Amino acid sequence: MFKWYQKIIEKVLNEKPVFGFGYREEKLKAVVFLPPLVLLFVLILALAVFFSNFKSHQRNWKAKWNTNEIHVVSDSLIQRDSIKIEWQNSFPPSKIAFYNGEQLTNKINERGHNYFIVSYLGQRVNTYKQFKSDYWSYHKYLFTIKMDSNNTPQSTLQIEGKYRKFKDHAD
Repeated sequence: MFKWYQKIIEKVLNEKPVFGFGYREEKLKAVVFLPPLVLLFVLILALAVFFSNFKSHQRNWKAKWNTNEIHVVSDSLIQRDSIKIEWQNSFPPSKIAFYNGEQLTNKINERGHNYFIVSYLGQRVNTYKQFKSDYWSYHKYLFTIKMDSNNTPQSTLQIEGKYRKFKDHAD
């Protein structure tokens, strides 16, 4: 603790007021206790603003590794027709689940299809189809990919998502 701050605290606790009842005591108490309270308030406000901005400004696809699962989250600002995700991992996935961040989306709107093609070493593993609305770019997508094993040699796994406005087959 700073020595000058410690001296002020000692004055507040030991000195008697000079001008009337409690004049100097209240003034020194304000000097002692107000700056830490202001700094604490500013710190809490800064943390709240930082975390709210961090949460609402996810701009790209992100992969999170969790044991033998991969969670890939995209935000709502992706507006191209096809999206590819690539990373290094083991064998093809044993399970893939698609969510839009709010609910399972297989019966929202049948005007458009989303096709998600999973390929391993250039060969297609499977094609997953789900229905989306025409405003699909306003949703957040969560891909949960369960890998077969963690101890296998590293290779490339690619996920590609394509949006079609009409009901046609995947490439």
